[in-house]
Amino acid sequence: MGTTLIIKKNLFFYKPIFCILYAGNFLKLAQNLKEFLYDYSLEILNQMQ
Repeated sequence: MGTTLIIKKNLFFYKPIFCILYAGNFLKLAQNLKEFLYDYSLEILNQMQ
């Protein structure tokens, strides 16, 4: 019983940190995807010409 209470307290404390980290990773992923799509479209345009 005592350990679950500690875990709940920790989750409450760590949740904002996890959210920030998750958002940061998501933004990085979106940026990488955008760059990848940009390169990919340039490649296709080059092949068309």
